[in-house]
Amino acid sequence: MPLYINYFRLGFVWPQKPIICFIWWYINYAIYGTIVIFLAWTSFERHLLVFHHQLFTTRQKQWLFHYFPMIFFTLYPIIFYLLVLLIPSCNDKYLFDYTEDICHYYPCYYYSKILNLYDILINGIIPCLLIGFFSIILLLRIIWEKRVRLGRPIQWRKYRKMTIQLLLISLIFVLFNFPLLIYYLMVICGNFSFNINPQVVRYFLFLESFTVLFLPFVILFSLPKQYWRKKWRKRIINLRRRYRNQSFTHISI
Repeated sequence: MPLYINYFRLGFVWPQKPIICFIWWYINYAIYGTIVIFLAWTSFERHLLVFHHQLFTTRQKQWLFHYFPMIFFTLYPIIFYLLVLLIPSCNDKYLFDYTEDICHYYPCYYYSKILNLYDILINGIIPCLLIGFFSIILLLRIIWEKRVRLGRPIQWRKYRKMTIQLLLISLIFVLFNFPLLIYYLMVICGNFSFNINPQVVRYFLFLESFTVLFLPFVILFSLPKQYWRKKWRKRIINLRRRYRNQSFTHISI
């Protein structure tokens, strides 16, 4: 976000150096890819925690089914994007357009059809689909376990918060991510050109950034009300008290 704000303030990328473009690309792709892939795994892990909790009874099983996958799915996108951004040659100056945000959108590996297709499918479309799929399946599985298998009525008040959270997470990733991912996929398949209406890509990129902005609010909503209400109320009171003390000191001086 600071790089975007600085670009819109000045109207160009500053400082105009390739390292800034690499940093911007890396933040834009690696961190976002880490969030998507990590959430895809946690969406699956919820099934293990709810229905197969015996897999986490020992320290060895916890490392095998919890810690190791989390470490792997966190490090994988960080290392992958570091390699694909540094290994392909980016010495051609036309690749860096400092008048465009993100230095004209496309890193070097986007011109490799295999790497580009792998990135969009494995690191983009499939994780987003898995997030929605595992979230909806978890909800349906809970209904089946309670209603069909155990013959108990569904207490929707008890599962309301989890239901809303799962549906919101699925909606956020599908609604804000898929336009850009489908556009890139159609470009690779030859249905679009990289040069067709760049403004469309800009809109899709901004739409994609809303995923990171809205996700914390969904997670905050899932916390107990007494937790975040008490915590934020205390923080607001401290900020008001600090502001009053600063104002009083300024008036006294």
